Amino acid sequence: MSFFAAALAAACQFPKPADRDPDASPDAPTDAPVDAPPDRVAGRFFWVYATEAEPVEVPIDLSTTSVSVLVPEAGELRPIIGVGRADGTYQVDGVPPDVAFFIKVGRDPDWTSARNLTDRSILQYRHDAAMATQPTPVTFNGELPAYASGDVLDVRSHLAQVEHAILLTPGDTSFSATVDWQEITAQRSLLPVAARGDDLSIVQLRTTPASDVDDPEVQQVLAAAILDGQTIVDGSPITVDATLTAPTASFKFGTSINRDLLEDANTFSARPAGITVTCAAVPSLVSRRGGPRIFLPIVRVAKFNWRETDVRTLSVTGTFPDPYRPSWPRMCRLDYSRSRAFRYRDGSIGRFSASGSRYSIPNLLDRALPPPRDVRIDGRDLDWGGMLTANAPHELTWVGSAAANSYEITIFSHLPGGLRRYHIIIATAQPSLTIYPEFLAGVERVSIEVRAISAPSDFAAGEHTPWGVPSSEGSFLSALFRVSSTCGDGQLDVGEDCDARGESATCDVDCTAVTCGDGLRNPTAGELCDPVEDAVNCDADCTPAVCGDGYRNTATEACDDGGTAPGDGCSPTCRVES
Repeated sequence: MSFFAAALAAACQFPKPADRDPDASPDAPTDAPVDAPPDRVAGRFFWVYATEAEPVEVPIDLSTTSVSVLVPEAGELRPIIGVGRADGTYQVDGVPPDVAFFIKVGRDPDWTSARNLTDRSILQYRHDAAMATQPTPVTFNGELPAYASGDVLDVRSHLAQVEHAILLTPGDTSFSATVDWQEITAQRSLLPVAARGDDLSIVQLRTTPASDVDDPEVQQVLAAAILDGQTIVDGSPITVDATLTAPTASFKFGTSINRDLLEDANTFSARPAGITVTCAAVPSLVSRRGGPRIFLPIVRVAKFNWRETDVRTLSVTGTFPDPYRPSWPRMCRLDYSRSRAFRYRDGSIGRFSASGSRYSIPNLLDRALPPPRDVRIDGRDLDWGGMLTANAPHELTWVGSAAANSYEITIFSHLPGGLRRYHIIIATAQPSLTIYPEFLAGVERVSIEVRAISAPSDFAAGEHTPWGVPSSEGSFLSALFRVSSTCGDGQLDVGEDCDARGESATCDVDCTAVTCGDGLRNPTAGELCDPVEDAVNCDADCTPAVCGDGYRNTATEACDDGGTAPGDGCSPTCRVES
């Protein structure tokens, strides 16, 4: 559930309830009171503070949060109101036994049949870490190898969640900078305490540019000063002296990644937007309990970045200087995305991306989760766009990966000026979902993202927040759909350019005039795809991308000389010949 994005941690820690069902193992997702009535749905929300010590669970106060179950009945949803409590638990009574339903705690619903639910979010710092509440000037002085253009000099702490850049000039071999620790991060400024095992370092990173369009740029540690014995006290000025030297230890790994596993070949109107692999030192407990959205960059050892390459097999290999704690496992995260653009009716253009990730030890990085395929709503390909009746349910289906154990469906609202806002997120364990009218209320133009998730947590059994290692995500982003109760009735209504009761050579199915790049594919008008800019399988003029047609598609072709003969500088696959 996305409730975590807005929730605040409780001010105190509540004791963990004892196991209540002797027939289930302790903490089993199905664990429920022996005497619980069969019409009860119960659950709890909590933070998990995961550091090198034992995890600490802190409940989220639900006493002012709306809680309900939505039960499908005769094509509609019947709400059953529940209650949330300050100890992070909630309860809904009166839910018919043996039926699936939507559980809604806060804004977003989950589709489930589990009767006892848990939602946890992993936080990568101590539960009792103090924040700077007043000006706390910290002066960093030191020596370092000659600073080069493109270098980064960072103050870092994983356990305090700090990453702060010190700005230098190329050629500098020393630095002196004072920062106010109270303002060192935008959201919270945690104070590292040496006695509690908190880490602190100053790291100089250097980036090697890509030597070829298909090669990555590589960022790695050039020099570092490990300052783990340093404590910063709220309101107390302090000076930290450091000499950065090349690390004596190193981290070696090698793997390859098949891009065909990361992409949906049926997405005609998207283009590659980049692939990044980040390898980092992660506290042992976080490395085991993290999930597909764990944040890695703070103590990274190496980072590979491919921009708009079309190479199919990516090599991630090398030996890299590694100054971090040997006791922390080295984990890697693969992030990839494909962007698609829409031209709005006011002429503005919005660009958005479908993304995926893989979090694991390095040699398992190649087992990424493919995005959902053949995604359809009421039988219509989501890559085409279209029209959704406002007052009727719609059936969303897709082909999922065998490794996926849950899915998140996000409906975005698109607004003039190229803007997009999240409207609702619905989670499910099934490769299908009914979109009820309640989920489309208040929006007119939408896109739908379907995200597959693979994690050790068991959504079907009631663990509704993905967590654990290894874990992966992969998403598909639709074209644009219009939500309307009048489009298609043959009458020209306010906001409609036309109404042909469907698709025609001059009118799209959403009652707008045909425009290439508007996010809606109209084959009757000659559109075989619909991007604003060159995409993997589609040229910017809404015709299929074909090597040898004389038009260079910037998403997939390095050249296009109008033919497919070899030996003329442009290969039969539109790659530059040496």
